[in-house]
Amino acid sequence: GPAVQMVASLQVTEALKWLSGKTDALRTRLLAFDVWSNTFQQINVQSLKQTECPSCGIEPSYPYLSNQTVRFTALCGRDAVQIRGDGQRDLEQLKQRLQPVASISAHNPYLLAFTTDEHRMVAFRDGRVLIHGEADLVKAKRLYHAYFG
Repeated sequence: GPAVQMVASLQVTEALKWLSGKTDALRTRLLAFDVWSNTFQQINVQSLKQTECPSCGIEPSYPYLSNQTVRFTALCGRDAVQIRGDGQRDLEQLKQRLQPVASISAHNPYLLAFTTDEHRMVAFRDGRVLIHGEADLVKAKRLYHAYFG
């Protein structure tokens, strides 16, 4: 609890500096602390910047935040894989496409759940997909591409 409160307090303070236009007061060093042993360290990371880096270079663009990349994550202990990041999904159109090959078990404005021979899948309007009954990422990727393109 105390570590979370310290981090939140420091982050809010930095945000207020930035929002108020006091960018010269922003912290320029990486802060590390251990609340249990009451130690603090500041590390100068300015020397680590690379001019050709898209995120910390001369004109930062943060491509990882702006690109919609599909990410596959196995959910520990759930025999399921979550897929994130390919944008908004038209669930009505997906339902029409899947009805001949899958059994639709739930459909509302936020999700479409369906089953295949061995798996249950849930597609969310925000682009997320859960594949239940599969923990292998390679197999989950094949299933994802087979049903969602």
